[in-house]
Amino acid sequence: MDTTLYKTQLIEIIEQAIIYAGNNSNNVIALSIPDYWYTPFGQNYPDKTSVEIDWYNTYKKQICAKYKIKFYNITPITQKGLDEPDLVAKDNLHPSAKMFALWVKEFYKDVLQILSE
Repeated sequence: MDTTLYKTQLIEIIEQAIIYAGNNSNNVIALSIPDYWYTPFGQNYPDKTSVEIDWYNTYKKQICAKYKIKFYNITPITQKGLDEPDLVAKDNLHPSAKMFALWVKEFYKDVLQILSE
C-alpha cells in the first residue's frame, strides 16, 4: 500500500480548506472514510480493505488534530451496511439517504454553530 500520494494530497486539501474557511481551522470539519467493504458490492474485494481504510482514517485523524480540525468518525456507521441493508443504496455500494442522515447527526450541531458565527 503506497500512501505517499494520500499523505501529500490530504495536507494540501486541508490547508486549502482552512484558507477557504477564512484561515480559521475551527470552521473546517473532516469525516472519516466510509468502509465500503460492508456493502454487497464491497464483498467482491479482499478483507484487507477495512485494514487499509483504518490506516487512512488513523492518519487523517492525526493530521486533523495537528491542524486543529474537528474529525468525525462516521466509519462505524458504514460498517453496519451488511447487517442493516437499508443503510446501503440500491446500487449495493453507496450510502442510502438513511445512512447520510446518520452521518449528518454526527456533526449537525457543530456545523450550525460554525455557520452562526
